[in-house]
This record gives sequence, structure tokens and C-alpha cells, in this order.
Amino acid sequence: MKLCKQHISYILIISMIVGLLTGIVSPVHADEQSSPSTVIVRLSPTDDASVHNVNVNTNYASGTLILGAGRQFLMKFDLSGITDPITNATLKLYKTNTNSANFTVFRSVYDDWSESTVTYSSLPGDSTGEHLIDEACGGHSCVASGGSGTMIPIDLSNTVLSEMDGDKKLSLVFKRDNTAASKLKDMIFNIV
Repeated sequence: MKLCKQHISYILIISMIVGLLTGIVSPVHADEQSSPSTVIVRLSPTDDASVHNVNVNTNYASGTLILGAGRQFLMKFDLSGITDPITNATLKLYKTNTNSANFTVFRSVYDDWSESTVTYSSLPGDSTGEHLIDEACGGHSCVASGGSGTMIPIDLSNTVLSEMDGDKKLSLVFKRDNTAASKLKDMIFNIV
């Protein structure tokens, strides 16, 4: 039996060599046009908090983020651990209620805040240090609609690429477009 298997192996090898030499079988090469593998990096914010212009000295540390009447929220990410090239970056926010609203996303140059101490009255810097992220929702206001659990994607690709050339700390500020909206229409998000 062993001798039979050995003969079959030799016949297969000879057939492959003859096929390659005669052109019946062509050698296989790796496709030079194939794309490199994709590495997905999931980052949680190092800090996140909501602030409110009515309770200006109250700290609303991490957890549920509220965006509504007189409210905004902040998120900070440490990008220093990313070593692979970045092709795109998407922040995914998940709604926890059914309210709908439009909001905008800003990049802040001020990274010296902490979720445990930030309040509306202690917001870092001023609005001149905030830069609208045009591509966040396709060049217009972000729309948070749908029911609880709805994912709202925020495109941060260019913003993250730009921050990788800086201090690698990305601070984001989320502001509702209609700041006079009723408190009953607050948008509530969770980070997953």
C-alpha cells in the first residue's frame, strides 16, 4: 500500500512538471493589485461628559450623553496607540430615546479638560478654538432620528488624519442646532 501511494505521488509530480513545461498549467502568482489587509481599531473615549448652560457648575461625567436645550457634550480620544495607516474613521453613537434633532460636530483644539471636572462654566478655551467638521454627516447637519438603538455614524476620517499629525488627542464638541428646543426633546446617546 505504501509503495502504491509513493508511485501515485511520483506520477502527480511528473504530471505537474510536464504541465508547467508544456504550458498546459500556468504557475500561480500573487496578484500584485490585491489590497492590503484591513485592521479595525476600536477606541473608547478617554473622557466624555455633558454640560448644561442652566446648571453651569454641575458636572455630568461619562455615561449617557445628553444633547438638547442648552446642553452639549464633549468626547476626547487618545489616538497615540494607533500605528497602522488610517483610511477612514467613523464614530458610532447610539440613541437611547425616540426624539429627533439636528446637531453639528466640532473639533476643539483644547484637550485640557477632564470628564470628572468639566462644567459649562469651565469649558476649555473659547469657540474660536472649535472648528466645524464639515464631513461629519456628509457636509450638512447630522440628523439623529429613529428609535432607541439607532446608530448615528459620524465621519471623522479627515479630522483623525489631521490629528495624527498633531498631539494625537482628539476633542470633539457636539451641539444641537436648535438650542432653544424643549427639554422634553433632548437627544440621549450612549457610547458602545
